[in-house]
Amino acid sequence: MNLPNKITIARIIIIVIILLLLLLPWSALNVVWPTYLVKSTIVDLKYIIVGILFLIASISDFIDKYLARNKNMVTTFASF
Repeated sequence: MNLPNKITIARIIIIVIILLLLLLPWSALNVVWPTYLVKSTIVDLKYIIVGILFLIASISDFIDKYLARNKNMVTTFASF
């Protein structure tokens, strides 16, 4: 397994974490997320975490494509 495939698998795991953060009924699980005031807008911590994870996934997509094209690799995920 080459490095671009490992990066793609990590990105898939990040997507699952993002979906869990957004879709789980946290209030039913008695979890209260801290809130922050950002320019007169109240933002839950989970949305800040999701935004950071989305940026990491986006950057990893660029790195994955760059490495695969730079080394002329054909990855299994790219062919999918």
